[in-house]
Amino acid sequence: MTDKRKKNLMLLTALAAGAAFFASVIPVVTDDGRGVTALKGASENVTVSSNGSFSGEASDSTAAVGNDGSVISDEEGSSGWDPEVLSRTEHKEADAFDAHISLNDKKLLITSKDGSTLWESDADWQIQDFILCDIDKDGEQELLLLAWRHGNFGEHKPFFVEENNNDLSQHIFIFSKRNDNTGEAKEANGEGEEGELFLRSEWMSSAMHDIVSDWTYSEADGLELTLASDGSVMHYAWQGWGLKEMIPEVKRVKFIAFGDVIAHEQIWRYATEGTDTTDTGVSADPVKEDYGFLFENVKYRIEEADIAAIVQETPFAAAGEPYREFPDFASPSGLADAEIGAGFDVIACATNHTLDEGAEGIGRMLDTYGKFQDITVLGIGEDIANPEDQVKIIESNGIRIALVDYTYGTNGKEIPPDTAYTVDTLHDEDGITADLDYADENADVTIVFVHWGNEYEKEISDEQLKWTEVFYECGADAVIGSHPHVLQPFEMYEGEMPVFYSLGNFVSGQDKPETVLGGMASFTIEYDRFNGVRIIEAELEPVITHQEARGIYTTYFLRDYDIDLADRHRLDVDIPGMWRMYDDHISLTE
Repeated sequence: MTDKRKKNLMLLTALAAGAAFFASVIPVVTDDGRGVTALKGASENVTVSSNGSFSGEASDSTAAVGNDGSVISDEEGSSGWDPEVLSRTEHKEADAFDAHISLNDKKLLITSKDGSTLWESDADWQIQDFILCDIDKDGEQELLLLAWRHGNFGEHKPFFVEENNNDLSQHIFIFSKRNDNTGEAKEANGEGEEGELFLRSEWMSSAMHDIVSDWTYSEADGLELTLASDGSVMHYAWQGWGLKEMIPEVKRVKFIAFGDVIAHEQIWRYATEGTDTTDTGVSADPVKEDYGFLFENVKYRIEEADIAAIVQETPFAAAGEPYREFPDFASPSGLADAEIGAGFDVIACATNHTLDEGAEGIGRMLDTYGKFQDITVLGIGEDIANPEDQVKIIESNGIRIALVDYTYGTNGKEIPPDTAYTVDTLHDEDGITADLDYADENADVTIVFVHWGNEYEKEISDEQLKWTEVFYECGADAVIGSHPHVLQPFEMYEGEMPVFYSLGNFVSGQDKPETVLGGMASFTIEYDRFNGVRIIEAELEPVITHQEARGIYTTYFLRDYDIDLADRHRLDVDIPGMWRMYDDHISLTE
């Protein structure tokens, strides 16, 4: 709990513990001999008569309300509260306790059916609002008042408070209906069981240390208090002898993602060494090919995540078909086995190379990944006509996560009109808006994968900025970009949506220093039913593709990369230089 939450309401903590001694109901008769009520709660006993007068001493306060309703403080102009932020109910009516309750101009009045006054708030009180509800779940309604009155405490102040003062401060009162006067005395006088209406003060808070600007109540969410200082919301429920903060279960998902997997010739030739290969590089027995070496040095981080995603840039070759690289890729299907073996759960497949093997290549990718359980393939599909088909929703640790994936294009290739296979592109903004609306309505969080930007440029393009705004306005919670083959900046867009503009390559045979520097996006999704979704701990951690001439290609985290490895890299990389490049590429420039 933050320091602000610790101090904002004196409904809990040591004050409540110190005052628990006074929690029992103590009958007190007022000066006029009519009213008998007592506070049962965290801080004090207050006697309230049928006309609303009260007894009790006061203590210090942090803010007050003037006669005109404005918020003031001990020293003029020093409170910092904006009067407009407080929600004041000028007029409100309700029927309860077999009587009529009305709030007018900060005064509360309870009248009988014949119009006679049963109870009214004290002249010194300013009632901000009232709520009728069964706060203690005893089957009877209680009257809750959000009120301003003089003094932090009554005559029974906590033992650690030495001295009271008389400042005006905000409080919560909880009253219940009481239908007797002096109980046994009345019965002894032969009067009936029903007496005049008195309110029993069941509980009263001490002065608020953070002003409550508004409040509501529901059975599911309890008493919901909106704080004037920052608009945050706290929830309280009745427990035993008073209000206690409701702490919801916080669900968490650790999400990571890597950039493009591009199987250039150097990679599949290394994997086929020792197998029976043809001059074209096709393995006579593809089952013998093992691409696990690509992921072995980052697997420990994949295993730590709840969900791990990667971009499969290129389609798979058909059985017996030669592998090909740029410009039209046909990659080993063994990549899929290695990805799943490393622990990836989500595969993003909408790229500019998706149609390098035609529509059949889409079907082949769906079939290849389809043999694995619990693997989510994004960006491609079959017979997709509606958002519910387009948006993939998975659940992890009780959080529903919607995933979508789009590409800027497919290198000029188009899907034949007679095929049911599809690749998701950025060409239909209305369709994308419909997808994200559906995701927002049916999941707790939405993550967008997108293949965009200009190749080999670290600067963010105008198109990337345009689509970032679209995604944000449509309720996306995180954006993960790929395609430029170099790292691009990472930012918290509008302070809340992490945007990884480009994660660069995870692994490839590309031969420029900036193309061997990639990144791992990581963030934690937090969700609770009161506060909804929060994305926290968002980071972009650098990775490096290790390339040995006529040897292994594999990926390391840059922090794990050492001088011996750097000396064997075919591009003669230096580790400090790669860190400087990382800093340069992820920095936003105006």
